[in-house]
Amino acid sequence: MNESIFKKFWGSIKGDFSCSSNSRKTTLSIFTIQYQRPTPPRISQEIEENILKEFSIEKKIIQNKEIPLKSYNYSYIKDRLKTEYHQKVSLPTIIDCAKKHGFYLKKPKRTLHDREVLTHYVGELIQHDASHHLWAPAAQEKWYLITSLDDYSRFMLYAVLVKTETSWTHILAL
Repeated sequence: MNESIFKKFWGSIKGDFSCSSNSRKTTLSIFTIQYQRPTPPRISQEIEENILKEFSIEKKIIQNKEIPLKSYNYSYIKDRLKTEYHQKVSLPTIIDCAKKHGFYLKKPKRTLHDREVLTHYVGELIQHDASHHLWAPAAQEKWYLITSLDDYSRFMLYAVLVKTETSWTHILAL
């Protein structure tokens, strides 16, 4: 590759440019590329205000300890901006704005879960559980999620949301 071809594809070059071709190896000396951004790097004030407006609405949901959230889907804000305000913004820009203004919710560190399968075939052991949470942000009350899971296949056999937990609701899972 010569310098003129390189400049055509990559722009102007600062420093030395050389290219040597050995039998199977091509080496380039150290160089830098001077790149001119064709568009302005900042979003408009109006777009930033709309992002912050949406984050302020969502922050009430994110900070609610009754809602079991471990991470936040920032694509939702991107979709809201597109549908409600007819504004197109990249996802990294939205995440940068969230970090800049204190709306960023860090992803939790993934922990290694060593699951020991104690069964040898499907149906040998069914794990049954119930948990009480505010499952939807718009819900005014907590509900019980009752689940049954096959230990060997990890197949979800039963799942239901109920307002009150009774023995009968657990029997129905069997």
